Amino acid sequence: MTLTRTYISCAILSIISASLYANDQTDTLEIKSEKSSIQLSPLVVKAIEDKDVGITVYTKEDLEKTPNNKKTISELLKVNSNVQFTNSEKAAGSQAEIHASDISIHGALPYNNAFLFNGMSINNDINPYESNSGISDPTSLKGNSQAVTLNIDLLCNLEVLDSNVSAQYGKFTGGVISATTCAPKTVVGKIHGNINYDYTSSDWYRFNYIDSSEESDFEDTTQTNAQKDFNQKGISLNTYGRLTESLGFNLGLSQRKSDIRSTSKLSDARPYNEDRTSTNINAELFYNPSNDLEIKFSAQNYSDESTRFNQSILTNGYNQKSDNQSLQLSIRNDFPLFSLTNNIRLPS
Repeated sequence: MTLTRTYISCAILSIISASLYANDQTDTLEIKSEKSSIQLSPLVVKAIEDKDVGITVYTKEDLEKTPNNKKTISELLKVNSNVQFTNSEKAAGSQAEIHASDISIHGALPYNNAFLFNGMSINNDINPYESNSGISDPTSLKGNSQAVTLNIDLLCNLEVLDSNVSAQYGKFTGGVISATTCAPKTVVGKIHGNINYDYTSSDWYRFNYIDSSEESDFEDTTQTNAQKDFNQKGISLNTYGRLTESLGFNLGLSQRKSDIRSTSKLSDARPYNEDRTSTNINAELFYNPSNDLEIKFSAQNYSDESTRFNQSILTNGYNQKSDNQSLQLSIRNDFPLFSLTNNIRLPS
């Protein structure tokens, strides 16, 4: 019996010793593991967009942050080094104009550019090279390369293609300026919007003259080619939202006006005050039943109006209007190997 107890005691002691040894080894490994742990600095990986040569894209954020007192595309493009303007567009005597300015891309004539809005041409095909500024002539049809003036407050994206232009564009030898609106990407059931108002006056301008002769000509109130007494104001409203998961809308309204004060050369020196007005109305419905199908229906009404005088002629003024009304249906369908887009436009 004594021998049996001894064997049992030895077995129990062996088990306890092995357990203690295992616990000791575990603690040792944990201590070693803690001592060998090293905290590394976070590694941040950023993806850089591969930009195509000859294409400049202005996002909604760029359009909002870039200074633009006239709210026009041409005014925005003054920050683009590949876009040139005539000296008359930069002159102090033309600052009252609010309509789109003529631009040149890589030296091409202004009317050789392609101006697009949601894929539709807004080029002036009637008289694209007659200046909008200068002395009024009753036999002259004023205008420029763009038939109407778009307010950038209503846009979400602008592309300028000055080289390596795709074959999908046509009717140009200069460059392509493509403005677009976008489907809202907001929470379903919530309507969003913004309203902007701006005002400026010639009283806030300072004009510098080369000599006394130039100053005398500029201060002459009968010279309509020197717009030195004016005020401008504009208001724009944009509201958008998603009514359902697949249905959204966008409504944009804008009007800008410039009042130019001048005097006739007639004996009674009556006031011959001119004005410029630009109006934009745009309504869109977006339907996206799936990731592969997008349908957009839109209605647009854009107009540029002006009242002008010839300071030496007794008249009630010359009224001119350039407008663009249209309905558009756009359907884009993505297939495994290609994408098909159809645009149907009904101009008035």
